[in-house]
Amino acid sequence: MAKKTDAETLARIQELRKELRELEKTVLRSDWHAGFEGALRIDLHKYGNAVHLLTEEEIGEMPPRADFMVLVEDEEVAFDEAIFQIFRKINVIEYKNPSDS
Repeated sequence: MAKKTDAETLARIQELRKELRELEKTVLRSDWHAGFEGALRIDLHKYGNAVHLLTEEEIGEMPPRADFMVLVEDEEVAFDEAIFQIFRKINVIEYKNPSDS
């Protein structure tokens, strides 16, 4: 087996970290999150690249993790929906299903 270069090793580490994040998302997310994410994506789609939705984003050392983060790239974007009109540049959403206390 040939020795990998430092660049190849770093690329593989990044690849594995990305794969791990994807696997963690599937384990940590509930069906409620998937439904809520779908609704958010539908509502935010029309704003194109002006608004980005991130899911299960680490916001510090584990375990702190935000269910959703909505990043508003264009501060001039005019949201139609009332709930989005309170959004600022970075918005953290922790979704709780109806049975959560």
